[in-house]
Amino acid sequence: MTMLIGHISDSHLGAIPYNKPERENDFYESFSEAIEIVIRERVQLVVHAGDVFDVPKPSGTALVKLVDSLKKLKEKGIKFVFTMGEHDISRLYSIPSPLLYQHVDLATYIGDGKAREVLDGLTIVGFHKRRKDEVDELKSRLSSLDQELYSAKGKKILVLHQGMYEFHKFAGEINSSDLPKSFDYYAMGHLHDRFEKRFEGLKGPVCYPGSLDATASEGIRELRKGFYIVDLSKQEASTQWIELSSTRKQYSFDIEYEKMDAMVNDIISKIKDLAKKPMLDIVVKGKELDSAKIASSLRKLEDHALYYQWNTKETVSDATKELVERPGDIEQEMLRMAEGILGSKEVATLAINEILPLLAEGNSKEATDILWKYFEERRKI
Repeated sequence: MTMLIGHISDSHLGAIPYNKPERENDFYESFSEAIEIVIRERVQLVVHAGDVFDVPKPSGTALVKLVDSLKKLKEKGIKFVFTMGEHDISRLYSIPSPLLYQHVDLATYIGDGKAREVLDGLTIVGFHKRRKDEVDELKSRLSSLDQELYSAKGKKILVLHQGMYEFHKFAGEINSSDLPKSFDYYAMGHLHDRFEKRFEGLKGPVCYPGSLDATASEGIRELRKGFYIVDLSKQEASTQWIELSSTRKQYSFDIEYEKMDAMVNDIISKIKDLAKKPMLDIVVKGKELDSAKIASSLRKLEDHALYYQWNTKETVSDATKELVERPGDIEQEMLRMAEGILGSKEVATLAINEILPLLAEGNSKEATDILWKYFEERRKI
């Protein structure tokens, strides 16, 4: 019997990288394309491994776009199950936005660690994103799953929104040895690049599909985005990664200062016929660099690129140093500066991503509640 699963993660609906409305729409188009593909390929279940939205309180547009896609799935009899990532969960005690779709019977939340038979012959267990101080508790729960599901018949899927050290040593939170052994497929989220590997001792493959589009934290670089279709019909899971065609192109270019005008023209010839204006990251290399001249020459890109950022690498006395003429992304620059001042990436993220937007909207009480809750949590550690 055919059993096809769509595995999506990190859709970040509502994200607006570089404050470009066109980029917000890109995220909706990527998600919509993925949904159209799973419908065309006749999958029976879509598993979303977290970070459905980009912020805990998404815009009305993001909420409606998700509704539109979930209704299409329901009309075709395709179930949608999800867990939540850190972008979906507010530090306040309130109902996370993705849970609304369970209340209107468009989706099923699976991030509570309970085993569910979501299809005939398929059991699925998921956990929502655990913060650093909660990872030990998660590991304890994972270690008991093999015994808990010993008598479960059919296939099994584990869904997590955590980084693994084997794939990203800096974003890692757990190891492959922390995972239960008996699952046929490990549907992962959180890491924005695609990873897939079979580990000795684990029954099925561990897969990160990557984000559906590039968030600002990923920078501007050449990349491919997509998701997995997984066939669980046979003894071993068979995976196929599907690349999305709607993804806006991103390019990195090195330009020689002495040949700048000619090289800019070469870039224009490469990008001018693209369906969507691309995102560009440019490094200008050379001696005695004139910032005004560089800015003037690069201005020709404005008609052909949605956004471009540039910096310089100047050679002086055979030594190379980088001079950043402008921050590539103001949000990332703010995070970097806040981390330097506060001495903690976690506190800086809280300040810039949650407290500052609330204060900007005049919601001082909500901002105070978040700060107090954070203080109480840290005091218990």
